[in-house]
Amino acid sequence: MRRESHIGLDPEKLLVALNRRGMSAADLAVAADVSPTTLSALLHHGRPVSVRSARRIARALTEAEPIAGLESLLRDEVTS
Repeated sequence: MRRESHIGLDPEKLLVALNRRGMSAADLAVAADVSPTTLSALLHHGRPVSVRSARRIARALTEAEPIAGLESLLRDEVTS
């Protein structure tokens, strides 16, 4: 049995991407068809995700465009 490769994503950048889209981690889990546990482990512990999950996450974020004007309202610690 071949083991799937994993990739480390930046939890802070993912949080910024979610905030810019007005999405929660639960929203992203549904949109990306990945488990909430996978996203929680990534966001809270920086755990790597499978390449397949990373692709799904990237695709879901691409399809959910940022909300115009929202970035200027986010707290600095969330956008930097």
